[in-house]
Parts: sequence; structure tokens; C-alpha cells
Amino acid sequence: MLEQIKLGLKLVKYGLSFKMQIALAILFCLFGLITEYVSRSSNLLGGFYILISAMFVIQLVISMDISLLVQTSPYKKKLQTSMPVLACVPIMLGAYTVEVLIKGYFLYFHPEISADAGQQASIKGGLEGVIVLLFVTAIYMGFCFKYFAAAMIGLFVVVLPISIVFQMPFLVNFIGQLPFGWIVLAGYILIPLGEFLAYQLSKLLYKKDLSRYAFGASLKRAEK
Repeated sequence: MLEQIKLGLKLVKYGLSFKMQIALAILFCLFGLITEYVSRSSNLLGGFYILISAMFVIQLVISMDISLLVQTSPYKKKLQTSMPVLACVPIMLGAYTVEVLIKGYFLYFHPEISADAGQQASIKGGLEGVIVLLFVTAIYMGFCFKYFAAAMIGLFVVVLPISIVFQMPFLVNFIGQLPFGWIVLAGYILIPLGEFLAYQLSKLLYKKDLSRYAFGASLKRAEK
């Protein structure tokens, strides 16, 4: 398993538009960090930007599937099922850990926030929202490159209500009463669970063709 993770991360540099994807990942990560700082980590937007930065790297792993070299490789099935998932786990958990550290910093090293139950609840609620988004996104990545249009619609239908619900006062207040450690632990359980479900989906859909909408002109060039 560890070897597959290492191989998947090494192969990232062979993904489509490597430099551009990495540049966008860095840019969105910076947006996320700035938004977290300005908002004092009290909303979902900063975490959402950091999540997007992780998705650019994940897309690099999955984009290797359209390569003719991969299509004729004995590793083809692994590169479309287990390897992307195993490579995604540390990326997702890394993005999540950044969020945990940022929110923990504001919770425990800012006295004005530590003394304000409302701000504490907003920060904890924001982290819980990020956990759910990461969980949903992990599952989405399991089939979006096979059924891109349906996956995008499904993601929008799920994410929009999540972003609204996790801003509702009753839920924010409820989450605010939970220990921060419990919320953090929930993330470290749910994110790998989401990746496991993505793996199961990728196995079920392995023989399906890659979606032309997901890779566009790049897929056409690979077929020539």
C-alpha cells in the first residue's frame, strides 16, 4: 500500500498541464489561508479554497488515465482505481490538517475568541462543514471522470445545502458545544471513509469510458 502511495505521488508530475495545475493549487491555497486569516477562520470559504487546491493535485493523478502509456500498462486498473485513491488520502488529510491547525490556532491562541462562545461555535461549525465537504468530494472523485456532468450536478446539489445548513444558528450552536478534539477526530475518520467509498465506486465503474467532458480536448488528442 505504501509503495502505491509513493508511486502515485511520484507520477503526479506526468499529469496533464502539471505546471498550471500546481500553480492553481498554490494560488487557491494562498486564497484559502488569506481568507481564513481575514475571517478569523469563522466561515467555510477559506476551507473551501484549500479544498480546491487539493483537488487540483488529485486531478493530476487521475488525468494520467488518458495517457496511451497508461492505457497499455499492466498498472492500468490500479491507476484508475486504487492508486488515485491511495494518493488522494495524504493530499486530503494534508489539506484537512492545515484547516485543523488554523482553526486550532484561532481557538486557543486568541483570548478574545476563547472567551466568546459564539466565535468558538463558528470556528467549530466551519471545521465540521469542511469535514463534510471533504467527505463528499472524496466520493465525487470516485466517479466524476466517468460521469462528469452527472457528478458535477450531484456535487452542486449536495454542496449548496451543506454550505447553507452549516451557517444555520441552531446547528452552529450545537456543534459549538462539542469538544474540538471530537470534531478533529471525526474528520480523520470520515475522510478515509470517503476515499474508501470512492475506491469501491471506481472499481464498479472501471470498465466505463472516461468522460469527454472531464478532459475535453486532451482526451481527443490522446485518442489520435
